[in-house]
Amino acid sequence: MKILYLIDQDIHSGNTSGIIHKIKGKVDLWESLGHRVQILSLYSFKLYNTNLEIIDETKSFQMNKHSKIRTLLRLLKSSFFLYKYLDLFEFDFIYMRTRLYMPFTVRALKKHKIVMELNSDDIEEWKCNNKAIWIANNLTRHIFYRLASAYVSVSHELTDRYQGFKRRTLTIGNGISTKDYIFTEQTNNARPQICFVGSPGFKWHGIDKIEAFATKCPEFDFHFIGDDGYNFGNRKYYGYLDKAEVNEIVAKCDVAFSTMSLHVKNMEEASPLKSRQYLALGVPFIYAYEDTDLSGDEEFTLKLSNRELNIESSTEEIRTFVWKCFKDIELRKKARNFAEVRLNVSAKEESRLDFLSRVHSDLKILYIIDQNIEDGKTAGIIYKVRDQIRRWEQEGVMVQLLSLYNFKLYDSELNLLDDSHSFEIKSHNSFVTLFRLFYSTLKLVRHLGKFRFDMVYMRTRPYMPFTRWAFRNNRVMMELNTNDIEEWKSLNKIMHIYNLITRRWFYGLAMGYTTVGYEIRDLYQNFGKKIKVIGNAIRVSDYKLIEDSGNTRPRVCFVGSPGFPWHGIDKIKYLASKLRDVDFIFIGESGKDYENVKFHGYCDLDRVTELLHTCDLAIGTMSLHEKGMNGTSTIKTRQYLAQGLPIFYGYKETDFSGDEEFLLELPNTPTNIEENVDKIHRFIFHCFKNTELRIACRKFAEENLDVSIKEKERVTFIKEIYKESQT
Repeated sequence: MKILYLIDQDIHSGNTSGIIHKIKGKVDLWESLGHRVQILSLYSFKLYNTNLEIIDETKSFQMNKHSKIRTLLRLLKSSFFLYKYLDLFEFDFIYMRTRLYMPFTVRALKKHKIVMELNSDDIEEWKCNNKAIWIANNLTRHIFYRLASAYVSVSHELTDRYQGFKRRTLTIGNGISTKDYIFTEQTNNARPQICFVGSPGFKWHGIDKIEAFATKCPEFDFHFIGDDGYNFGNRKYYGYLDKAEVNEIVAKCDVAFSTMSLHVKNMEEASPLKSRQYLALGVPFIYAYEDTDLSGDEEFTLKLSNRELNIESSTEEIRTFVWKCFKDIELRKKARNFAEVRLNVSAKEESRLDFLSRVHSDLKILYIIDQNIEDGKTAGIIYKVRDQIRRWEQEGVMVQLLSLYNFKLYDSELNLLDDSHSFEIKSHNSFVTLFRLFYSTLKLVRHLGKFRFDMVYMRTRPYMPFTRWAFRNNRVMMELNTNDIEEWKSLNKIMHIYNLITRRWFYGLAMGYTTVGYEIRDLYQNFGKKIKVIGNAIRVSDYKLIEDSGNTRPRVCFVGSPGFPWHGIDKIKYLASKLRDVDFIFIGESGKDYENVKFHGYCDLDRVTELLHTCDLAIGTMSLHEKGMNGTSTIKTRQYLAQGLPIFYGYKETDFSGDEEFLLELPNTPTNIEENVDKIHRFIFHCFKNTELRIACRKFAEENLDVSIKEKERVTFIKEIYKESQT
């Protein structure tokens, strides 16, 4: 694999030597295992090889002065340079430590597979250090973290805290190259020597506690490395030292302190590099956190509670531990052996590389739709797509969503990632819609190459000039939800003729199709592509089962949209006129209420769900024959069942046998309601107040219609098609 490693540290600045040496040990091992690695320092924008030798500094810059404003300016400048720079290199993915979100970050990284290393809880850390940045980070962090294909976390606690981003995560504590540390069996000290390695300004290190303990223990000598101070009594401060100098001092000590105030960051678990260095040098140590690789019972460590008074309340316990370790050669050997067996970087990096290899082989899909994601009128489709791609990411597929309605890029949670190429057309009529379709196709021709993905997955749309040019170098899969010929025939005769002429150019682009029904599958088989039938699905857990509506007379609902003759709204109105002892509500259709009929017009998804809770039954599509079809798979029927509503409908459903007690399947004919009024009436009253039937509806939805079931099947098929395309 070719890996670009991004870091924010200045590689030639000693202040970050701990991190730099950790990274160097990591990438050295990666290269020894056959991978190619380059390191890009965003601090100075210099590119290095694994020997930390500069191989490109054409974009380098220098900001010698240090302040909070200058740090932010440096982050901004490096993000802009990164956006301009990455296209110059070829690599399989970027491995990076986390950083603050900056403008240009999305534009710079959106084309690439990203693996982020989680070393800290960014929320709590900024809360401790800078309240203004803490606020800014809270507002923007989701944009940054959702760019990642996967995370590598240094602790289980961090893994749990970032679960909301729904990314594959490997938990692996920090490791160390033990061969770089010379083990000293005995120190020959006349009195116990205690050390601490840290950096100034990090409250969670707990230096103040260790200093207070030193004052109480004049019988011990204390060495503070990395922090400046005034030497007096039994305390000595060394300030910054290079790695060799640090090791020389630590190796001569009998005991060390690791992080003592992690509670300041509201954290419990960590795997500090210094604790690994201590053990590699054979030095027992004291710590106050859950260590990812330690049980807390090792005899060469003393674990204290992670709270404010942990050292103060354990003074005698620490004294006892120090005297136990003093001159104990066997204990030092056990510490070193533990580091070699459990903490050595080689074993940890082999696990990391195996994970990276799996991420590298994961698919990255660009999902293209024509809907306006920010427009509630398309909520049914949008929420279906959102639930789809959420599940895909749980199956190891990275997904970004491109709306051709306005050319905006979104993540799987419908958060806006990039609108740098967006456009806005507010008018709505047939001509404007055609122009939007054509213009978005031109945008694809120009900008699709700026996105990095393995495959395009798209819902069908009319063929537009330049479509084949836009997708000429891409693998494409299509989701077929309708009979395009009959649908255009019923909606617009001119578009029907145009579609007949051009459809072979559009559908011929795909390597394979998924379709919501068997009838649709048969209609598209003549294109000679692989087809998989997968009925529509919903996330059943999003909907609450109401076992009893509380109505004194049956209430029946229909959810639809105006202008679609295959919904059969005229038939349902006719039924309402015949069944005066039943109430009917129309959601999505506007009109004037009368007698037992009420219209609610357009409602968002939450309102639809709320209204369905007040109903006893629901109606599916009743006139599918209007677009020459006899079978399909509708979202609304899945929502009905998830909320416990029995259904009557007039077509063949992909996932229903039609024999279920809570379903009444009518023939797909112009007179299906007119000829079955009495049958429908009996079905309505059979279902009314039938709690067991409502529970059966919900159970059926959970076992057969949930997105987890359907989308796992879809991802398997997508991967199969992609694998075949590579051969």
